[in-house]
Amino acid sequence: MKRRLECGTCDRPLRVCVCKWIPLSLIPTPISILILQHPSEHKHALRTDWILQKCFTNVFIHVSRSIPELNTLSDSHPFSKIWNEPESCAVIYPCDSSICSEKRFKSWTDSTTGQNERLECLIAIDATWKYAKEMYKKSEVLSNLKHISLSIEDGVLPSAFVIRKAPVNADMNLRYIPLSTAEAAAYALDLVITGKCGDRVNLVRSICSEISRMQIELTENIKHRPQRPGYTPDLYIPLQSNLSPSAAAHLTTIPSRSSVTVNN
Repeated sequence: MKRRLECGTCDRPLRVCVCKWIPLSLIPTPISILILQHPSEHKHALRTDWILQKCFTNVFIHVSRSIPELNTLSDSHPFSKIWNEPESCAVIYPCDSSICSEKRFKSWTDSTTGQNERLECLIAIDATWKYAKEMYKKSEVLSNLKHISLSIEDGVLPSAFVIRKAPVNADMNLRYIPLSTAEAAAYALDLVITGKCGDRVNLVRSICSEISRMQIELTENIKHRPQRPGYTPDLYIPLQSNLSPSAAAHLTTIPSRSSVTVNN
């Protein structure tokens, strides 16, 4: 079988290249993004961690079911900061102690506050909700960090990556919106740095929307599963035809590349 030609920039097949939406150069971020990625997620064709790597500086991915132990890391390894400077790290994970207030977010990166309030790393768990809970429990060091939740009160919108949906389980607080890993990290970056959802979120959502559009257009032999949570009727109608209102509502308006800018 002939191998599909891939784009050398976004590493996707040429027919679904998204370079039009990716910045020409990496956008500097004052906060590192550390992604703990489940091995099965690493193999998933529709994962989103790579979007962060193509858009922002200081993005590091570790494929494992838990945070690596300190004795396995060098002092310069990005994940060593979780052990050596826990006060400077925060994990994106919903819990009772999660912070979601604008004032608190801004204090973490305010240079006039004490060192203990300075945030330098965001940790995201890249996995399904089932595995994310297991990985969080297995990585006990995460429970000592600041926690960030992303809720509707922060202006968080439903995921633009509509081709993958997280099931709504009974143990999930519906205040917290299921998002792709790239979207969650972008929201957290914006909220911590500026105190509100902004340019980083818009950039990542535009890429997630474009990927979803192309996937929907190219999907054939669709198997509908109306019994699954979050099922959207007519979502996979080709976009060259008229979308039903229910399907169109799940696709966001994509800004042009020239209109997406990020202010540090």
